[in-house]
Amino acid sequence: PHGRSILERISRKVGFALIIIHGRFGLPIPRRRPVLGVMGKPIPTYRMKCEEPTQEQIEKVQKLLLDEMDEIFERYKGLYGWEEKKLIIK
Repeated sequence: PHGRSILERISRKVGFALIIIHGRFGLPIPRRRPVLGVMGKPIPTYRMKCEEPTQEQIEKVQKLLLDEMDEIFERYKGLYGWEEKKLIIK
């Protein structure tokens, strides 16, 4: 807490955020963490002939995207140990 306030004051004086980076062995070496990635099926879109898509066209593509994101989350959340979690998109 005390070191944080000093760092904040210095950051304000120099005009940009200063951060302290530390990892394994107290050095700036990242800690080992598994990185998992998943991919879903492609979302079919089409080239719109107009330069200004209608709100209906935008909402249709957004619905496809959000539905696929929800499907991916539900399918793979067990790999991350998130069986009890729900996906909330605001």
